Amino acid sequence: MEWSELRKEIQDLKNNSDLTPTAVASAGSELIYRVLSEMYIGEPDPLRKIALAISESRPSIVALRNVSVAVVRTAQEARVGDRMAAAGRAASRLKRILDKTPKELGRRGQPLIENNSNVAIFGNSLAVRYATDIGKEKIKTLIKIPSKSLNNFGQQFSSIEEKKVREIRLEDIDFSIEETDCLLLGCTAFLANGTIVAESGTKELVERCFESNIKVHFFADTLKLAPWLPKENSNEEFLDIIPGKYVDHVITEDGIRTPDQLLDAAADLAPMWEKLRTGDS
Repeated sequence: MEWSELRKEIQDLKNNSDLTPTAVASAGSELIYRVLSEMYIGEPDPLRKIALAISESRPSIVALRNVSVAVVRTAQEARVGDRMAAAGRAASRLKRILDKTPKELGRRGQPLIENNSNVAIFGNSLAVRYATDIGKEKIKTLIKIPSKSLNNFGQQFSSIEEKKVREIRLEDIDFSIEETDCLLLGCTAFLANGTIVAESGTKELVERCFESNIKVHFFADTLKLAPWLPKENSNEEFLDIIPGKYVDHVITEDGIRTPDQLLDAAADLAPMWEKLRTGDS
């Protein structure tokens, strides 16, 4: 890989709006691995700068930055002479984890889908797709609320019987008359205090669910944990900030949690994020 090719791939990652946040992080992991496999990076500092450039291509994708932090930290802590090999193994391992996590989250979220329930979904989340696929026998009606960011909504949920599926626009839905038991959502990031960062339209939707006593469940792998709110990239869609009071459960690969049960591990992430940015040891 040449430097010009790396810069082009970083630009492509920045501009690809079809990828979910988890898919962006997976692509970033693969790109870091290729850099370490195809270019000579002898010391951690050049790797840090490359990892930072990749993460800054989509700064609101927290998992992408956490991948960069993990890979650089692995390189810094490994033995001299094994640093880049260790970093490469870390990048490859993180990609495998990211690729299998949506299905794992979908499986772990099954206790929240009750038998014969009416389930609403919104946004572009592979974990939500797997949750509804796995739990389709328990779902009486799947209420799809399309979002602007999802172009292939019908294809994503093709395993649900057509007669079970209803599509309602966000502006048309009325939870006072709509029979809905729970809302399933993905997210871009979450904080240790239970705050959720998700696509535009999510906050309005969960506020209306809150008023109607409809359960709201978010799927979020722990690589989406952030020490502070991610800065926004002007080239990306606007994100909503959802307070934890509107969230009933967060499903992670470690299990189902309520917002007040999320560990404050984000505090430990803060100095590592800063080290990635500054290079300070």
